[in-house]
Amino acid sequence: MGEGERSGVTVASKGGWGIIKIMNAKVEKAVEQIQSLTAEEREEFLEWLAEDEFSRLDDWDQEIERDSQPGGRLEVFLKKARKDIAEGRTQPLDEVLDNS
Repeated sequence: MGEGERSGVTVASKGGWGIIKIMNAKVEKAVEQIQSLTAEEREEFLEWLAEDEFSRLDDWDQEIERDSQPGGRLEVFLKKARKDIAEGRTQPLDEVLDNS
């Protein structure tokens, strides 16, 4: 292991502050394997990872859609937002941003 590393613990220095990241054995092994990849292999891996993460956005979008439906977890917040809009207690976002 490299300097500042112990099994399961990686210590990185940023701006003089020590940052401690706890990694389980699987993650630590994956990091070591990724670091050993050639530039071409790393690029291929990163492309796969980006596609995998992007595909998971669909899952997240579906969850937001479900939560936004009547009876969903966001219902109470949506009701409040709609009431605030109806009662004129909101401002258009562009006005808020222009005033900051």
